[in-house]
Amino acid sequence: TKISISEIDEKTGELVVRYWAEKTISDADCQRRCEFNNYVRENMTRFAEDEVTIDQIKYREVTVHAQINDSSNKSQHKIISESFGFNDPENVPEMVRNAFRDGDLCICPRGGVATSLPSKSTQCVLPVGRTHCFLPLPLVTRVPVSVNGHFVLDHESRRSLNEDKVGYKYETNKCLMREVIAPVYVTLLEEVKRVLFDRDMTVSRHIPVKTKHLKYYHWQFPIHSGVVEEWRPLVEAVYQYIDAKKVELLPTVMRTEAVLRLQWFSPTGEDDCSEIVFNDPHCKPRLVDILLSCGINVVASPNVIRESFHHAGIEIARLTPEAVLPLLLCNEGGDDTSYSLSKLPELFRGTDKRSKDAMELLTEYLRGNHEHRDTANAAMLTQFTSGIGKPFGQKEELTNRIKHLLDSYPCDVTVLNELLQNADDAGATEIHFIKDPRQHGHNKLFSDAWAELQGPSLLIYNDAHFTQQDIDGIQRLGEGSKEQNALKTGQFGVGFNCLYHLTDVPSFMTVGPGVKKTLCVFDPHCVYAPNATYQHPGRMYDNIENLTLTYPEVFDCYLEKDFPMPDRGTLFRVPLRTSSMSDKSAIKKEPFTLKDLDKLIDTFKKETFDSLIFLNSVTKISISEIDEKTGELVVRYWAEKTISDADCQRRCEFNNYVRENMTRFAEDEVTIDQIKYREVTVHAQINDSSNKSQHKIISESFGFNDPENVPEMVRNAFRDGDLCICPRGGVATSLPSKSTQCVLPVGRTHCFLPLPLVTRVPVSVNGHFVLDHESRRSLNEDKVGYKYETNKCLMREVIAPVYVTLLEEVKRVLFDRDMTVSRHIPVKTKHLKYYHWQFPIHSGVVEEWRPLVEAVYQYIDAKKVELLPTVMRTEAVLRLQWFSPTGEDDCSEIVFNDPHCKPRLVDILLSCGINVVASPNVIRESFHHAGIEIARLTPEAVLPLLLCNEGGDDTSYSLSKLPELFRGTDKRSKDAMELLTEYLRGNHEHRDTANAAMLTQFTSGIGKPFGQKEELTNRIKHLLDSYPCDVTVLNELLQNADDAGATEIHFIKDPRQHGHNKLFSDAWAELQGPSLLIYNDAHFTQQDIDGIQRLGEGSKEQNALKTGQFGVGFNCLYHLTDVPSFMTVGPGVKKTLCVFDPHCVYAPNATYQHPGRMYDNIENLTLTYPEVFDCYLEKDFPMPDRGTLFRVPLRTSSMSDKSAIKKEPFTLKDLDKLIDTFKKETFDSLIFLNS
Repeated sequence: TKISISEIDEKTGELVVRYWAEKTISDADCQRRCEFNNYVRENMTRFAEDEVTIDQIKYREVTVHAQINDSSNKSQHKIISESFGFNDPENVPEMVRNAFRDGDLCICPRGGVATSLPSKSTQCVLPVGRTHCFLPLPLVTRVPVSVNGHFVLDHESRRSLNEDKVGYKYETNKCLMREVIAPVYVTLLEEVKRVLFDRDMTVSRHIPVKTKHLKYYHWQFPIHSGVVEEWRPLVEAVYQYIDAKKVELLPTVMRTEAVLRLQWFSPTGEDDCSEIVFNDPHCKPRLVDILLSCGINVVASPNVIRESFHHAGIEIARLTPEAVLPLLLCNEGGDDTSYSLSKLPELFRGTDKRSKDAMELLTEYLRGNHEHRDTANAAMLTQFTSGIGKPFGQKEELTNRIKHLLDSYPCDVTVLNELLQNADDAGATEIHFIKDPRQHGHNKLFSDAWAELQGPSLLIYNDAHFTQQDIDGIQRLGEGSKEQNALKTGQFGVGFNCLYHLTDVPSFMTVGPGVKKTLCVFDPHCVYAPNATYQHPGRMYDNIENLTLTYPEVFDCYLEKDFPMPDRGTLFRVPLRTSSMSDKSAIKKEPFTLKDLDKLIDTFKKETFDSLIFLNSVTKISISEIDEKTGELVVRYWAEKTISDADCQRRCEFNNYVRENMTRFAEDEVTIDQIKYREVTVHAQINDSSNKSQHKIISESFGFNDPENVPEMVRNAFRDGDLCICPRGGVATSLPSKSTQCVLPVGRTHCFLPLPLVTRVPVSVNGHFVLDHESRRSLNEDKVGYKYETNKCLMREVIAPVYVTLLEEVKRVLFDRDMTVSRHIPVKTKHLKYYHWQFPIHSGVVEEWRPLVEAVYQYIDAKKVELLPTVMRTEAVLRLQWFSPTGEDDCSEIVFNDPHCKPRLVDILLSCGINVVASPNVIRESFHHAGIEIARLTPEAVLPLLLCNEGGDDTSYSLSKLPELFRGTDKRSKDAMELLTEYLRGNHEHRDTANAAMLTQFTSGIGKPFGQKEELTNRIKHLLDSYPCDVTVLNELLQNADDAGATEIHFIKDPRQHGHNKLFSDAWAELQGPSLLIYNDAHFTQQDIDGIQRLGEGSKEQNALKTGQFGVGFNCLYHLTDVPSFMTVGPGVKKTLCVFDPHCVYAPNATYQHPGRMYDNIENLTLTYPEVFDCYLEKDFPMPDRGTLFRVPLRTSSMSDKSAIKKEPFTLKDLDKLIDTFKKETFDSLIFLNS
């Protein structure tokens, strides 16, 4: 329950605690969890003793609340729901039951889910779940909650689920998701609902609720299109369980006064009164309230939840214009849905204002501006109402219109992004955001009301200017001057209006050719600017010079001293909405404080690198603050993008080409499909004031690569002016720097600026997409029609080809800067990993983006692009040869590797002419989803491949036709044959024992039978290949401690050099340097001590109650050291020191048969060898009765030079990085631990 991280002070030798994190649970919850754990233990013991079968264990759940706190005052309130047993044993596949029965599965059918509750003081943030096998796994699932399961993991690294898509292991993991985790996921949703909305569910189903809680609640639902493919069985099972058990988790929301009121429903009701429909985003909230009052249960849950129900086989209707009248008539008049409008509910048939408003809203919805409008019934309604009073119309109040605009435009970083987009469209090269916290003078102002605008503000300067057309356009709400200009990306005219989140009175000053210095003030309330009217709700002033003399305190706010703008420039001023202003505002009732502004700017600052990538003209972003005391401008941060002159010239030519052709298209000189496709690739360096730097490769494209693939409806939409976009796209990625480790790339989606979309594509993707009309935060959601087809066409015909160009450029830069020299070149392993990370993975991206992924792989194949490497290991380097996915002859055909095939055998197969590519199998699967089949190396296929390569098409099993390498009598041939036989015989499901026996028989006539054991150092070295040197190292020790029943664990960095005089041996001196120590308050049993010596087995392998079962976890410490050791004491085990020495160099009398030493006469040895035992911190961790302390002396350069395990030293700096990363994971790590 507690993790501590400490350091020994190098000067004083004192232990200093640097960090701790602790999980606390109430006594009642602790008791319930203890009973649950006892139930698990009792039933797994009965199962182990054959008293029950696995499917006879009754399913059980427990839900607890935990508080996790740390020493930095971070705190999280977790809801943790856990389950044990299969919910419906009849759904457990026969092969899974047999695997449990036969002992092939040594796991526990246990799972759980957890989420954090939002705190009162912070905003709700989108939850990001982790996958756990009791501790976090480095798996991407996109499930929004943390998911725990006793999964079948890869045998050695325990970092991923078993990859085979067939067999009992795969089926077991799927069964855990569906029958263990899915039911308890629904329990978690019920608990979140209870806590957020109704702590006493028996009182009433109608309760007040905050909007942010409703949003956070819906974020907990797993979304089918958002999760990776392997986890969709869990998502489908969750929704099926909700439906089967009629769990009421879907709310309708009635807006009354200042609160929202909820009523809860299950997905499929038992009668008409409980049937639901999902909302239509085009239906205004006021109309939804009216429909609810008429008995139509319009749930407020997002439509992605409806789509997830659909994927689970549960159909729920969605509100549409075509359906709304039948629903209203059906609710009023039973089953009679004939269009007798006199049967409409009373609310629509009266003559009072409320009835007229309701009818107007309904008619407006039917007539709408969207594809699904129902103009016929809209006309019928208009005709129906014509006899009730005289025709009349009403304009929406400007403040009301802006208020509804803000509903679809969240108050987040997008506010600043819109101003950045506007500056880029205007051709600005730099933009400057300035926080002014001052209160300015109140004496010489335009009016008394203006005094409220003299407080703190945000100012935004750019070096472009408004044209007269721009000034006219910005006054047309929802249109703007850019709407019919496809070369400008902020086309919807509402972006500027997001400033109303911050203020009621935005303004700007601008000057440039054709426009003298002008101040424009927007005043929708007509309160602050003198003479503003509802017809003209604002004021424009162009006699600035005279006005500055008369009203100096107004113009002081526009920072003339810092931004004089003599010839050109624009400065926006946004006076922050005060409490006084918000009280009387008809736009927004919440004030916007300096603290809110700081949060907004901090978030924006984190995005500046992403924001600069695809902008056309802005190359520098600055963030400043006015010093409140001195009035001086202080630059707090800047970020700048620089491109070489040559690349700048090429990008300029590309932009000119875009501009010329879009102008020709606008003037009907060419159709959109007659524009020739063109690309440009440039390298950019993005730096900032904090010395952060990124080298970006940016590839952009314009035009459709193959115009014949552009759908007819898309061509017609361009021709008819329905689409005002530019067929332009691009992709970008960062190159790894020499000084840093490669990290998994995370791509963003851009429409020139980042969009808040989750795609899971590893590179940044840009496209001039068709976005939602108002908020411009997401792609058009409709799955039919020209807008949807346009976005898909952009992915396939504009972005996909240039994505392949980017991959070629990454390949060129990382591996071969002169591609004409040779295809055989030396390469670093980390570069190969980073290169493959750039490929989009079909199963990893969200569903809407799969057309892009498929098109990328189809383009690679169609153009025979050589992007797949084989890797030959020679001496200290790797050598590559490149292939396209489908070769033109046998010599260029490829197969993907089998993870069970050892690297040495791969090298042998390569030397025999079998092109085993080193690309991950997820890339092969992505080719498969794109319709391109590539073989995978398997034991069954390897002999035919070898025989075919040697003997033409004759694949008969004449083993004498094997390549010469396998038929000799020298050691090299014998090693090759042994590796081949071992691969065929293997320990995996696809082993080929028949051919393994044939090979054994074939070799029996060549010399005498013999066998060779693998050297321990070699075995450990290969273990480390599948066990990366990252936070997993410390997690394994945490898992071991939890399995042993420890309640706390302590990680200690000891940077000291200890004495060299009284040691076990001279060689031991190398172990007296800096080290990592790990203490826990459990102890090793004799069984544990015996087990830890059995490499790859351990003492836990047949104990399903222990989660670290594979025995290799401890060995990840060899990433850090060559000589790990531990001291332990407890009941039945006196204080014992165990030292591992695989090289048999450091511990005296260590042998290859027993590569280590165990000492149990500690008291005497401490007197004889005090400097050895000083390293084990007896003063700080005396362990009189119970405890374990591991010591990991860090591998020095001297040790690494002669190490047969690892050639890289592990420094104190490396240790600091490891601990820092681990520290960030402690909250996640504590969630599902047992002790």
